Amino acid sequence: MSGVARLIAITFMSRTGTAVLNFLTIILLSRFLGPDGKGIATRLIVIISGIQIVCDFMGGAALVYLSSRYSLRSLLVPAWTWSILVSITALILIRIIDPGLFQQYGAHIAVLSIINSTLNQHLHIFNGREKFRWVNLLNLLQALLIGISLFIFLKVDTDVFAYTMALYVGWGIVWLISLVLLAEVSKKPAVALQDREATEDNWENVIPVANGMRILLKYSFSNQFGHLLQFANQRIAYFLLVDFALGIYSNAVSLAESVWLIASSIAMIQYGKIANNNDKNKAAEMTAVLFRSAVLLSTLACLVLLLVPVDVYTFLFGKEFAPVKENLLFLLPGIIFISGYLIIGHYFSGTGQFMKNNYAIAAGLAVTILSFGFLYISGERVFSHFHAAVITSCANAATFFSVIWLFKTDSRKSWRVLLPHPDDLVRIKAMIQQKRKKNVL
Repeated sequence: MSGVARLIAITFMSRTGTAVLNFLTIILLSRFLGPDGKGIATRLIVIISGIQIVCDFMGGAALVYLSSRYSLRSLLVPAWTWSILVSITALILIRIIDPGLFQQYGAHIAVLSIINSTLNQHLHIFNGREKFRWVNLLNLLQALLIGISLFIFLKVDTDVFAYTMALYVGWGIVWLISLVLLAEVSKKPAVALQDREATEDNWENVIPVANGMRILLKYSFSNQFGHLLQFANQRIAYFLLVDFALGIYSNAVSLAESVWLIASSIAMIQYGKIANNNDKNKAAEMTAVLFRSAVLLSTLACLVLLLVPVDVYTFLFGKEFAPVKENLLFLLPGIIFISGYLIIGHYFSGTGQFMKNNYAIAAGLAVTILSFGFLYISGERVFSHFHAAVITSCANAATFFSVIWLFKTDSRKSWRVLLPHPDDLVRIKAMIQQKRKKNVL
């Protein structure tokens, strides 16, 4: 098994473990709190995720590209500062928009947003330095800690507040560990891949912080603008549904999006490899192969989810969550579309062309806004979880076909290189056989 294939396999196994633990957290929230409580918990985590996206306008995934080119202090000081300012500003906005939410959870949202956003910045640094195993272990650990602490807190008090406390435990402990690992990374020289000499990376040898802010904003803005568009595209329905409907819909989305761990595991390694290589033609060839594999494997995973009887879902979540199975039927086609988008999108990110992803995502967001707008004009005042599922898949299809056209134009390769090929099955089978042989030995 090649080095890339081995890293993808390890990352996939780690993310599978993380996904299983996150799924157990969803089960706990559903069974203890019901659809209404699960809907409130979902809304809280979505708000924190939205704040993180804004925080990443000066940090975020662009740190993967920049961390091998600039010193850590030059990148992290402005990134941390921006995260704190954005989280405090968000707290003020929450107080104005929803005083009830502010009174109950406002302070927790602000503090958790700071912890979450800075932790993700640390993980991006590790990805950029190709410390993939560290990222895998930290993600797995935080999921484990959240799950265990949530179970304990829910046994004491069946309330959404238990979820916020579990997030403090999981994110807080992993955040402290990541600081120790950052100190270790800072002792080693960065690999400069641009046409300039490498500079030793330590906490004293840095470029001015102002320059760091400028560089972060330059590379982060277009990339994070795309994430903001994608967040709006995928999560706008979360703010249009009532708590009960959101509780059901969010569970279906969590199940469906678990399929993305296949494409995201592949994309994480792909991104690091492309960001540390200047050969664009090889990057396009790698992307085509990985795209076909990701779409094929994601399709198979979706078929497995559809074969699961509805009784299994009601057993896991409770009888009130029976509509989850029907939601999946409408959501899964869109999941396959986004699995393909993730691979091509990371080709553009790895080559520093972040804005091209935004064009594809904007196409999907336009479909989302127009669809909900049409329903509203037609007389729908209360949107159902089925409305949300169908519209999301249609939007994902628009994003998928748009990014394929952009890839074809940029790489000058025929769209046929993205079509499934019999060799893909042979390659996947060989990888599985080699993995089994290695385990036996």
